Amino acid sequence: MRVTMATVVLIALAWLPALADQGSVSELQAKKARTEAVLQELNRDSDSAAAESDRQQQNRPKMQSQYDPSQIDLSVQQATQALQIEINLHNLFVDYLSTCASRLSELPELSPYLDRLQAAARSLRDTTADVISNEQQQMSLQKQLQTAYHANNAREWNSLNSQYDAVQSREQQISSTMGADMGAAKAAIADAKSFLQNRIQALDADIAREAAADAERAKKAESPAASPPPGVMTPSVVTPSVMTDRAVRLVNMLAEVSKDLNLPKGPAKATNRPLSTDRCQDFFRDLGNRLGDAKMSSWSNDFPGKNADQIAVEIERQATSGGTWKKIEAGAQGNVWQNAQRLANSGVIVIGAQRSPVVLEQEHIPIKHSPGKPLSTNGHLAVVYPTPPDSKVTDTVSVNGPFVRDGNEHPAQDNGSSRIFPSTYGAVKASKAFTSPLDRTTNWYIWVPSNQ
Repeated sequence: MRVTMATVVLIALAWLPALADQGSVSELQAKKARTEAVLQELNRDSDSAAAESDRQQQNRPKMQSQYDPSQIDLSVQQATQALQIEINLHNLFVDYLSTCASRLSELPELSPYLDRLQAAARSLRDTTADVISNEQQQMSLQKQLQTAYHANNAREWNSLNSQYDAVQSREQQISSTMGADMGAAKAAIADAKSFLQNRIQALDADIAREAAADAERAKKAESPAASPPPGVMTPSVVTPSVMTDRAVRLVNMLAEVSKDLNLPKGPAKATNRPLSTDRCQDFFRDLGNRLGDAKMSSWSNDFPGKNADQIAVEIERQATSGGTWKKIEAGAQGNVWQNAQRLANSGVIVIGAQRSPVVLEQEHIPIKHSPGKPLSTNGHLAVVYPTPPDSKVTDTVSVNGPFVRDGNEHPAQDNGSSRIFPSTYGAVKASKAFTSPLDRTTNWYIWVPSNQ
């Protein structure tokens, strides 16, 4: 498969750590201050938890290097102290994760890291309870061993020793799971801190750029503006030079949807696997679930039991009746496709929806399809993917439609071509994802709550 530079840029966008928004110098400085405050709080929480952990560790008793039955009384005393310290350390770490989760919830763009942290914390809470229960069993058995030793009851001693060995073996298994959970939680926090550090650097650059732009605008304002030559139109909209925060959030959310669905990354030919197909409805529904998880307006409960064709019908019905969907029409900003891409670039959720080719043909729309190949009975849905403000991309959109992601790998529609256009982790031109002709088969809709 030939990978174009546009494809590389689009795929890379899904993994950008941070991109700052447009705004005045004061607005950008306020965003930087909020970002720095969250980072400082996270660092302070980490330092405080580490200091308390060190203090607890210093109080941990030095256990015997080799087990000596004659020292059973000392062993029980040391084990009791060690158990309490272990419980304190577990509770300290769980409290630390809870505090970090509260910090991450302060900035919407940290939601992917918050999701990872909360997932690890949920698992860790269960594992911690198992660890503490297991250690309490060990403590109880040690006390019983102490009693058996002083009673000189060899039979009871041997039986309790066997039980103690089994409990210790289980502790090793649980500790391994807990270590993995703790590692996942720490990685989420470390990645969030890295994101914030990169964002602060990006905001510094944007503040400097905007300050320079302010100075340049002030300089130009001192002299009268030149009139454009006859017949030349001045642009009514300035294309931003960087993606907005909302667009970055949408890019990250679409990447998380691809992870949720375990969509393939590499080419199918290289791994000899079947193509990823018929995933558009799953992709659409999981994006709705992601919006709901982020406490944002969602369609997750709006289309129970409906397939992609029926969802396309329902979206059109809601758009016609003034519901939460609005159809995009051509306007002053350009044609429908350009409007769809422009809105997505600002972070608005835009969906392309197409009825099934069978229905389209019944409606006498001259669709393009391979002769002798049966028409699909499936409708199709795709999400418009934010792109960098690039003039070449804009030109492409006016010819091939906006860039979309739908979870599928699309074979070329030309007969005899073996090319595949992956829309699993990257984005493809709408003309490669939908039945042609695109301007007759597909409508584009705004998810209204995302544009408010």
